Amino acid sequence: MIRKHPPGPRNILEPIGLTARHLFNLWLRPLEFVAQLNRKYGPVAFFRAFHLRMYVVSAPNLIHQVLVTQKIAFRKIDRQMRAVSQLTGNGILTSDGSFWLRQRRLVQQAFSPQKLNGYADGMVEQTELLLDRWDALGKKPIVDVSLEMMWLTVRVTTRVFFGEQPRQRVEVLAKANLSISEAFSREMFSIFRFPDWLPLPGKKAKRQGIEAYNNEVSALIRERRESGGQTDDLLSAVLNAVDEEGDKTGMTDQQARDELLTIYIASHHTTSVALAWTFYLLAKHPEVEQRIVEEVEKTVGNRQLRSSDLPNLKYTEMVIKESLRLHPPAYALFAREALEDVFLGDHWIEKGGWVYIYPYVVHRDPNNFEHPEKFDPERFSLERIGTIKPNTYIPFGMGPHVCIGSRFAMIEFMLAVPTILRRYTMEIQPGHEYARSLPLLANHIKGGLPVRLRRRESCSTPIEMSPDSAALHVPPQTV
Repeated sequence: MIRKHPPGPRNILEPIGLTARHLFNLWLRPLEFVAQLNRKYGPVAFFRAFHLRMYVVSAPNLIHQVLVTQKIAFRKIDRQMRAVSQLTGNGILTSDGSFWLRQRRLVQQAFSPQKLNGYADGMVEQTELLLDRWDALGKKPIVDVSLEMMWLTVRVTTRVFFGEQPRQRVEVLAKANLSISEAFSREMFSIFRFPDWLPLPGKKAKRQGIEAYNNEVSALIRERRESGGQTDDLLSAVLNAVDEEGDKTGMTDQQARDELLTIYIASHHTTSVALAWTFYLLAKHPEVEQRIVEEVEKTVGNRQLRSSDLPNLKYTEMVIKESLRLHPPAYALFAREALEDVFLGDHWIEKGGWVYIYPYVVHRDPNNFEHPEKFDPERFSLERIGTIKPNTYIPFGMGPHVCIGSRFAMIEFMLAVPTILRRYTMEIQPGHEYARSLPLLANHIKGGLPVRLRRRESCSTPIEMSPDSAALHVPPQTV
């Protein structure tokens, strides 16, 4: 086979070793840069940054090769994994091989269909508490939906993962999550890395956040082990998991802590961002929002949503899937390093090259979706979903390392969105009508999303709650 090196932008200063320009573009405006590479150079684009050879792969069939059929020829970048492992330890996000497979089997037990259905009540409960707090703000208050969804998801995740917890513990976890997310956003994509021991404000916040996370989750594990209690939260599911296909044992406390931290920060962070983008799109398309409200009224009536309602919320699911297509929170997958010379199609990837994959770019490529910039939930209707090409829709990744909490996230989306819309509609404030992406650890809305909340007149009658949920319904409190 003839070796064909991928095309890419030239750098006139390359002969003298000054090749940082493209790396700065990737760092400062990643989505625009990689989208431009795809448009101009096609399915595989190449650029050099100092001594590194970098490739952006955008064709679905070639992405499938990297993540599935030729995955053994690639590994996640050590530099990025070291940054992640400072928080998560040796969890399923950073591990590989037989240890990863064993841990994946154990963690998967916490996301079985039966377990997921059991988490639903806690999701709805926390969403109702958010709405009660909005009610207390008075008529037509203005809130930042990005922040509100962050606080909602951290409470949902804490409730589902660890059961009912004191307000102080929730506050500690939320603050630690923010500190760690900000630190890792800087370090994962930074050009230069400074030692963690330096007395810099960002380094100090990172150290404190990691210590707080470790202390709180380790204490939760210890308390649960000592009590021997059996609860319906994810913590118990992880601690009770046994590897029936392998050595018939479960996780050590250290392994459980690593996995819980991995899933905890990932599920909270990405879900909050996805919810914010969904409400942005709904505020821009009131006719879509109205269809969701009508679907819920027809399906649920005047009672609280539960997991058994989800199969009947077909249109709501279509809307959420389309939101995830346009604004995937995981806008980029972890880069891979080629362990050997590899052919991707007729393009040659040299050993040591770094391969980048951007779901954001794949989802907006006109070769994959007709009118890709248009918000069109009907793409996922029964009549049209069959026209979506394989491997072109990857909001949760692809292959054996696909997001283990994808179904968990979809359930949370499908319960939270209609629960909120039954009581409130949102009006985007002037100056924020055209949201822009801020790609950090997730694809945030730049500058947040201030909206004016308007109570729906049709929701003047209180939602009927199940007896169990009513018993858990406490006065609203902020974290």
